[in-house]
Amino acid sequence: MGVREGKVVELRSYVEWPWEPAPSSIEEAVERLEETLKDSVRAHLISDVPVGAFLSGGLDSSLVCALAQRELSGPLRTFTIAFPEWPTYDEARYAREVAGYLGTQHEEIPVTAREARKFLWEVLEHLDEPFADSSLVNVGLISKLARRRVKVVLSGDGGDEFFAGYNKYQGLALAERFYPWRWLFAPVRFLPFPERRGSRVGERLRQVRKLLRLLHPEAFERYLRATMATEPETVGGLLRDDFSGRLSICSKALYRVWKEAKKRYPEDRVNAWLWADARWVLPYDMLHKVDTASMRYSLEVRVPLVDVKVAQLAFSFPGGVEASWYEPEVDLA
Repeated sequence: MGVREGKVVELRSYVEWPWEPAPSSIEEAVERLEETLKDSVRAHLISDVPVGAFLSGGLDSSLVCALAQRELSGPLRTFTIAFPEWPTYDEARYAREVAGYLGTQHEEIPVTAREARKFLWEVLEHLDEPFADSSLVNVGLISKLARRRVKVVLSGDGGDEFFAGYNKYQGLALAERFYPWRWLFAPVRFLPFPERRGSRVGERLRQVRKLLRLLHPEAFERYLRATMATEPETVGGLLRDDFSGRLSICSKALYRVWKEAKKRYPEDRVNAWLWADARWVLPYDMLHKVDTASMRYSLEVRVPLVDVKVAQLAFSFPGGVEASWYEPEVDLA
């Protein structure tokens, strides 16, 4: 709260606490979530120009496209990119199946390694500050494709942060469980096998080694290591002293978010992780990436899953077995 020219100015968050009451059953949770998502997608479809959608074939974008197609009288235009030279990253076949099932007007463009490298410089020239998420290139490519057809698209961003879609949440839970036996897994970190994200074996090894990096006694340090692409010590060693100082400031800022998350959810570790990601990773990485890449081509990207009502409902769901209707087979613990 502050005072200006004799008037009191109150500063508060746009989203009010507390969240909505928790559902009493899985049936109620499903029903409320479906209606909330329908309302959000319907509102985001309001436009003076045709609206398309990004479709990767994953759960988030597929759900958004399914709800959008249900609201439209004609086929929804959907877009994806294919990476035929990188089968590990190529999701085009899944997007194609979903598009066929929904009956959308689907379009995809194959991208070669040479084209991606060439496009990288186009993306970098648009940045006004360092940005370390390589998927910015993917978003830029699909934005350039979509802008040839439409001016507005829907995206599935936000689903992972609100509904625990990232593998890192499972990794954090496993790290808590296996920390007492960390010495058994230590030799794996030093195996002479390269981490190559272009191959399935290399990708699996990368995930295992990242899991082992989470075996730390401090909860915040585990979360920090899960959130960063590599270990903080490695990043600090690559940067000059002034940038290392900024990294430290960034870690301290994230620590404040983490403390608030733990204060809000002292007994619910999953929702604490999600809340920290929603306050940090979502605005400063995911949404920033989408906005930066899409605006390069004057494409408006709307995110129905990042809606106030969706967020309020999502955080009313329990993150653990304290709910009587929670299904034990999907418990992270």
